[in-house]
Amino acid sequence: LHISIRAGNEYSIQARGNENVLRQIKIDQDGGTLTIKQNSDKFNFSFDNPEPLLLTITMPRIADLDLSGAVKAEVTGFNSDKFNLDASGAVETLLGLNSRNLNIDESGACKTILVGSGENITIDASGACQVHAQRYKVNDAKVDLSGACKARVFVEQQLNASVAGPSQIIYRGGVTSIQKDESGMGRIERE
Repeated sequence: LHISIRAGNEYSIQARGNENVLRQIKIDQDGGTLTIKQNSDKFNFSFDNPEPLLLTITMPRIADLDLSGAVKAEVTGFNSDKFNLDASGAVETLLGLNSRNLNIDESGACKTILVGSGENITIDASGACQVHAQRYKVNDAKVDLSGACKARVFVEQQLNASVAGPSQIIYRGGVTSIQKDESGMGRIERE
């Protein structure tokens, strides 16, 4: 499943892919929440037709994105006060946005790439996740990794960094204050 979420003045959803797969997708809207999931417990995917399912969603604003399973998602063009990404499983996400406060919570084998800027970023990841935020400039960052995760951040002022296990945090920017908590084989280091 590939989801593209774009900033725009009007709300719209377009779906493209194999007709049999499209019939298994259920899209519900309840107030400000849009939910996309499969109709049944069994998702019939055939390698005979490799056409991927692509959902293109246009909306004026987004505050929260919750992804699980094997999903590729792109979120582009948004400017917000707060944005939360919650990802689990094998989710790959590209975030091209500006958010004053950005929160990322990942578990499993997720990979997130960020482009843009903000004031604060909080990253909490466990398992074998990767967060590439070296092109997302912030004033302050709080990064907490456990397992075999890796995060790259671009911080101008305060960095609060914690690693457990063989996780790694690599930072760049003019960090003026840093608090480190390293345990196990974890490393926190400047680029």
